[in-house]
Amino acid sequence: MLFLIALVIAVSFSLICAPALRKKPLPFYIAAAVLSAAVVILAQYRIENELVQKYILALFSKGAVATAFWCVVMFTGALPQKSTLRRRLIPCRGELSIFTALLTLSHSATYAIVYLKRLLNPDFDPQTDFIATCAVVIMLLCIMIPLTIMSFKKVRSKMKPKTWKNIQRTAYLFFALIYVHVLVLYFPRAVSEGKCRKA
Repeated sequence: MLFLIALVIAVSFSLICAPALRKKPLPFYIAAAVLSAAVVILAQYRIENELVQKYILALFSKGAVATAFWCVVMFTGALPQKSTLRRRLIPCRGELSIFTALLTLSHSATYAIVYLKRLLNPDFDPQTDFIATCAVVIMLLCIMIPLTIMSFKKVRSKMKPKTWKNIQRTAYLFFALIYVHVLVLYFPRAVSEGKCRKA
């Protein structure tokens, strides 16, 4: 449910704001960065309002919005060449990627704090799924950060087109790792719940 809400937000935002994002991306970048910082700070507190906690803050802190925006970025390139949606979104795909990367920080930073607290707890015993999650996240960040930097037009203009294109192909690995990340997080929980129901 959370992801469906996020997907509606991501698709609607991308379609409506595409021209403005392309022409003046800086205000969008600043807004995304401020929003991410606010989410990270608010996530450290217990908010009594259940609607805010589970359906507004969670959209960002749990990565639903970020994942939805990455889906828009990914599938835009797969749309038919003459598609109206493709013609609207492709020109701002680089800017949309940067915007999405900044939104992703709200999820990454929030859970980095959670995981760090667990690691600092002397009684914490890292399980296989925890180690796998950390490994996948590190790989995701190692791919996302360089790709985001290269999405800036000034950086791209200083690179050889062939080099830029070859490096950009790692985006396919990035998108694949997002699905692996989700699988690693929820598969053990699904198996555990399945065993409980059988019992």
